[in-house]
Amino acid sequence: MLVLFLFTGALEWTETTAEDFISNLGHDPMLYISQRANLETVPGCVEFFARFDVNNDGYYDVLASDEGGTTRYLRLYKGSASGFNPSDSIYYRISSGGGGCDLADLSLDGFAELIHSGYSARRITIYWNDGINGPNPNDTTVLTPPNNGDPETVYIYDLDKDTYLDVLAADASSHQLIVFWGFPTGNPSRPVGYSSAIVSSFNQGGGEHNIEVGDINKDGWGDIIAGGDNTSQYNHIYFWGPYRTPSARWDILGAGGSNHGTSMADLNNDGWLDIVFTLSYAGGGQKARVYFYDPESESYPSTKTILLTPGSCYGGSAVWDWGDTKGNPFPDGNLDIIFFRADPNNRRPPVVYYNQGEEPYFWDSDSTTKNLGNSNIVCSGGFVADFNYDGWWDIYLNAYVNHKASYILYGPDYRMQDADSVPVNADHHGVFREPGNIYNRNYTAWYDSDIFDCGEYYDGAKNVEVTYVAKKPGTSSMEFYMRSGPDSVISSGWTDWSKVENGQCDPQALRWRYVQYRAEFCYPKPAYLPWLEYVKFAFRPLDFKLKLWPDSIKTISASNYTDYYLQLYYRGDEHDSFHLSVREDIMKPGWRVEYWDTAYTDTIPRYIKMKPIIPNGDDTAFYARIYAPADAQVGDSNITLIRVKTRYCSREMRDSVMLISKVVAPGVIDSRLVRPEALTVESFSSKGLLSYALSPDEKGTIHVFDASGRLLYERDVTGSGTLEWSNPSTPSGLYFVRLERPSGIVVKKAVLTK
Repeated sequence: MLVLFLFTGALEWTETTAEDFISNLGHDPMLYISQRANLETVPGCVEFFARFDVNNDGYYDVLASDEGGTTRYLRLYKGSASGFNPSDSIYYRISSGGGGCDLADLSLDGFAELIHSGYSARRITIYWNDGINGPNPNDTTVLTPPNNGDPETVYIYDLDKDTYLDVLAADASSHQLIVFWGFPTGNPSRPVGYSSAIVSSFNQGGGEHNIEVGDINKDGWGDIIAGGDNTSQYNHIYFWGPYRTPSARWDILGAGGSNHGTSMADLNNDGWLDIVFTLSYAGGGQKARVYFYDPESESYPSTKTILLTPGSCYGGSAVWDWGDTKGNPFPDGNLDIIFFRADPNNRRPPVVYYNQGEEPYFWDSDSTTKNLGNSNIVCSGGFVADFNYDGWWDIYLNAYVNHKASYILYGPDYRMQDADSVPVNADHHGVFREPGNIYNRNYTAWYDSDIFDCGEYYDGAKNVEVTYVAKKPGTSSMEFYMRSGPDSVISSGWTDWSKVENGQCDPQALRWRYVQYRAEFCYPKPAYLPWLEYVKFAFRPLDFKLKLWPDSIKTISASNYTDYYLQLYYRGDEHDSFHLSVREDIMKPGWRVEYWDTAYTDTIPRYIKMKPIIPNGDDTAFYARIYAPADAQVGDSNITLIRVKTRYCSREMRDSVMLISKVVAPGVIDSRLVRPEALTVESFSSKGLLSYALSPDEKGTIHVFDASGRLLYERDVTGSGTLEWSNPSTPSGLYFVRLERPSGIVVKKAVLTK
């Protein structure tokens, strides 16, 4: 949305609708554009599709999915400051067991729904959150997969970028990839709907635990990795595009057995997504394979893969910056791999493979791996997070094969005797999604807007005022950055990103006609996720002015000095710089000049940037101290021409002051100041600005009248300075500015243009 306000002189750029936000040049894969309107009446929002907390109390919640026993439940356990208490839970009766889970705010009301894949129950169930207790066991939507298959895992993502989240599932029996497409319902209380009839299935190879989505080829569309199946040694990558069908599919070799788990991240810090594949324990699979993406061939070549032997990893893997092999928990900038092991005949705790920072990055050895704790659980899944926010990573393990409890292991020791346990009955997968940025697991996400054309009038330095409406729960926050360029195609000619602080951006970053903004979403606690519903940018061209004064004539004796009181005024970019210089060629030999502050506490070097000294829109006083040589003769004179220059982008301003020094005999000292005009006004301006200069012992009053003679402004003044007599509500028109002082009255006309 674009609005030009002629009365205020501001050009406004507003983004608030879903259509506004959809028109962008890219955003973090963890974000999507939705139809949310919780804080604004106009639907449109940039937000996270994942959620980790169903009751918005700031703590992670975990899920378990029974596969054992005759009475089975899907179980949700709520986290708290004291950990996980089995009594603080919600049980959902399920007819048959197992299957993955995901959390997402499908109803756009600020509370996360629970989505269960259903697995052997052969139905996907959405449990709608009532906003009071959490996802309601009695308020459901059931989705039946095509061919009556067994969807073992589920993943929520806006695959077609239509602003409605979709439900993705991998069918373990019919080997299908299934997508239930979200659609608008027209019901404000539940604006997004799902139906078994609005579905697509792809019979090119399904998957089991688990699905991952990431933009592998960086074309702006989420690509799907389905973690293989029990009948094939291959995993499947579906490349997506603007239509509801894959544009291509790759079959990629797994670890040499029954494929099961998948993780994605940038493991070698080259800016591209790499993949970790793990095996089921069926057939005794002990291997894991890591693929590194090759941007030159645009593929995962066999020459850039490594095979590891962590043991049977039915629980899959996670990728985090675990620290280093010495147990230091502080990130070292390299992502490590945590494997959740699950061999019923050789039970071992999770193991971390430390990234060595150079090829091959990971290998099997006691010095590069470490067992985490003393658990002996057959894992069907694992989830890494700092559950108690103490700075150490913790691990939630889904316990399978006759286990009656799943466990939360707390770092740094991960001992079973210190763990929280939650009741289960052969927990089969549960929740798997890892919080954090998919590339590096940092708790930030970014959104880059489309390019905005400010027009020819604003092709130059300009101020901007930024306002926005966003939800920032708990410790979350939002930051904005801006940049500009000479044309609508981003290139090396564009400025660097400049942070918006206190609603303002450095005008140096906005010196071109075309502008772009970046919104950065920060969330130290992933249970608190921010979202953005509205942002407005109001641009105004910078109004520049530079003045150095007064010219002066003073007397001086040989081998002595005299001080000239000077004033420097600047209005414009507050980050600009100033340079003082002297016309050396017109100064006589032996004469020299120094600059002093008004307190005589320090000299000011001649050729410095005066940014810390010159405030924006105010007079700054300093002294020029001129020294006469010892051989100066009575009657001699010297001219010192001091120049000031400021350069801002393509805008350059200069001014100068002339100081004349006349040599007299000692004791015969006088001086004459050539003072500036008592009152000056800008005849035509968008702001009512004036400058005044009174004698040291004078007092005066400034009055401003409109054309009808009505008094609009009055202020008593002394000395000299510059002030603004108008405000944003002052209308355009003719005004009279009057300065009354003992030595006379001065009246000037000014036309205010807005």
